[in-house]
Amino acid sequence: MAKIVVTISMEISQTDSESTLQHVAEIVKKAKANECHYDDIPITTLRLSIRAERVLQANGIYVLADLLKCNSVSLTKMRGLGSTTYREIQRALARKYDVELR
Repeated sequence: MAKIVVTISMEISQTDSESTLQHVAEIVKKAKANECHYDDIPITTLRLSIRAERVLQANGIYVLADLLKCNSVSLTKMRGLGSTTYREIQRALARKYDVELR
């Protein structure tokens, strides 16, 4: 699941706050329907350590779509990618894109 940022600029009065919240919920629902294309997002956007980035690239992982196809077992079996680097990748995905590995 991708983190979606929606900027809405409007004044909200006490009486119409409920309808405004419903309107915002509709906007977010529509934004979620337009799925994020992870094929276009390089792993460099995660701002990982050089070690983590190099290990992923050495294993053919250059974009988020490739990374999200991996599970914890396949990642930790990669040479040079131990539990610390795995946790770094997990945290970066959660922080930047609100995504978890399988």
